[in-house]
Amino acid sequence: KLDLEVIDFDLRNLFGEFSESLALKSQEKNIEIILDNRGIQQSHVKGDPGRLRQILNNLTGNAIKFTEQGEIVISAKLVEEKAVNDNEESRLTLHCSIRDTGIGIPADKIANLFQSFTQVDASTTRKYGGTGLGLAICKQLCQLMQGDIKVSSTLGQGSNFSFTVSLAKSEQAKIVLPDVDINNVPILIVDDNATNRFVLKTQLEHWGAIVYEAESGLAALALLESNAKNQEQANIKMAFFDMYMPHMDGASLAKNVKDNSNLKEIKLVMMTSMAARGDANYFRDLGFSAYFPKPAITKDLFKTLTLCLSQSASSSQKLPLITRHYLKDVEPAEQANDHISLSQCRLLLVEDNRINQEVARHILAEFGIVPDVAVNGLEALTFLKSTKGKLANGQSIKGQATQGKAPYDIILMDCQMPEMDGYQATAAIRQGEAGEENKAVTIIAMTANAMKGDKEKCLAAGMTDYLSKPIDPVKLKEKLTQYAELVINAETISPAVFNKLERPPLVKVPEKIAADSDGPLPKEQEQEQEQEQLIVWQRDEFSKRLNNNEQFQHKLIALFLEDAPKQLSALALSIRQQDNKQQHEISHKILGMTANLSAHALLHHTRNFNHYLTTSPTAYAQIDTLFQAMLLAYQALEQELKQVINEKLIKSS
Repeated sequence: KLDLEVIDFDLRNLFGEFSESLALKSQEKNIEIILDNRGIQQSHVKGDPGRLRQILNNLTGNAIKFTEQGEIVISAKLVEEKAVNDNEESRLTLHCSIRDTGIGIPADKIANLFQSFTQVDASTTRKYGGTGLGLAICKQLCQLMQGDIKVSSTLGQGSNFSFTVSLAKSEQAKIVLPDVDINNVPILIVDDNATNRFVLKTQLEHWGAIVYEAESGLAALALLESNAKNQEQANIKMAFFDMYMPHMDGASLAKNVKDNSNLKEIKLVMMTSMAARGDANYFRDLGFSAYFPKPAITKDLFKTLTLCLSQSASSSQKLPLITRHYLKDVEPAEQANDHISLSQCRLLLVEDNRINQEVARHILAEFGIVPDVAVNGLEALTFLKSTKGKLANGQSIKGQATQGKAPYDIILMDCQMPEMDGYQATAAIRQGEAGEENKAVTIIAMTANAMKGDKEKCLAAGMTDYLSKPIDPVKLKEKLTQYAELVINAETISPAVFNKLERPPLVKVPEKIAADSDGPLPKEQEQEQEQEQLIVWQRDEFSKRLNNNEQFQHKLIALFLEDAPKQLSALALSIRQQDNKQQHEISHKILGMTANLSAHALLHHTRNFNHYLTTSPTAYAQIDTLFQAMLLAYQALEQELKQVINEKLIKSS
């Protein structure tokens, strides 16, 4: 019953972003995450990136769970398989392994690992949690993608899960090489972890660099001084330092290098665990040209090499400190143009939930967009019809319309809202109730549903496109760029030409649009949610969605702790009053809040509650039981969130 999609995607970038998402969790356990994707020599392939992430998430989640110290190495390579006959295209096979230094698995238990609801023993279940579904799902997905999965393990030393999946060639594929020529450029790597040194060294050598390595600060100093005095060797131009090393850490090593007049011209790059507030100034003062969190991913390496070794970055020029945030701001010219275009985009956000509003505003601010916000469909129509009127609450409308031009280029429209939902508002806009000039405005739906047919339902309502919640910043930017480009560029061409351009289609609106439903999840997502139900809060996932902005994370947590009890109290009252409509609306709000917070346990129980309302609205005893499960999940979540707030208060004091 599982379905696969086949789309073009950047495989190397997928591994990079996935390994980034592990940074916080691995840092909390003091485990080194190492990404080895040297074997992926072309960028794009065709396949199902969502299913591939699902496999990686299950396997690395287990590796982190069962590893207390040491390292987890994610290795990937792409192998071309020759076609069996002339009528078939050659395929690509992805070989991937996740090797850990964890507790290992007894030999007599390995054969049963991939059976549903099977774990090593009862003590493992008690200590680590889980349902024993993850590996069964992984095997099913691998076989669905014409591959398989296997495991080797030594008890007490670690495990190695390896899998294969079949992928197709992509016309977008290109050879992965840095933008700057590093052929014969001498580079030093200093890291006490031998695996990390080996992976980074061989990758840089593959791109043409001459690479030296040292396992400690003292060895690095001796090597640098020897290199500087040797007239027959090219001087080392650039050095990557690990921050945490015994005897002499990366910061102390940098100080010694900059104090040596023979070495001060070397560009220094710090590789550290997830960045903390104030790190940028700290590393800049030490003389570093760049720093980024480990593991080192391709995109970070490329940008760092370009900015440190390009002709424009001469020794006399003061380089900005290249943090991961800075790297995002210096994208290639074509991407920079997208960013500039987006900042010109006039956008209306239609969303009733405060937390969802804040998350969307934060993500849009990253693209230079400050949206206007309407809390339901009626307010959205008011925004569109007039820029001089007032809302029902008396506030002035801050629209940006000019005479004869639609006020907004794009509308982000939530599907479920009180008074007038997103489907009804879209139907009204398409029928001209917000003015003839707004009938063709781009409307991108936002829905918490995860059901097949939702996209078609949104398009049938007249919406231009569709995004699922919680909003993924990367996917949102892709959609905004796609639709903003036509509108922004249209302003620079003549009306006659613009009228001939392809516009978003006007879909005939059905006479009656069914109410939005958070109905049953597809079977595979039920299994995935069941597997994750013991995970109260995915902090690293939450952090990544907000671009690791600690201050905004605390703001959102505080807002959630203020709002959630009110919503749960209102839901309890609606259950006592047997008000099915109110129960559905409130539980939908809680769904959106918890999804944005990555609170998986509460999200799981709220989905169950919401689905049961739809299928068995009069089964009051079961509804009450499901609500009790929601309350227990919230109490566990509240404890974790309050601990984060308390940690912040202790730090600030």
